[in-house]
Amino acid sequence: MKSSEIKRSSMPNEVLFDDFGTVASNVFAVGDSTLPHTEVVE
Repeated sequence: MKSSEIKRSSMPNEVLFDDFGTVASNVFAVGDSTLPHTEVVE
C-alpha cells in the first residue's frame, strides 16, 4: 500500500498501491498483514 486518501465528502475513501488505486471498501488484508485506518467489523 502506497497511500490512502481520506475524503471529507460523500465520495468513497481511496487507497493507492504501486500499480493501481481503488476505493477502500475493496481493500482487505490477507494473513497476518494489517492496514492503516481500518477496523474489524463483526
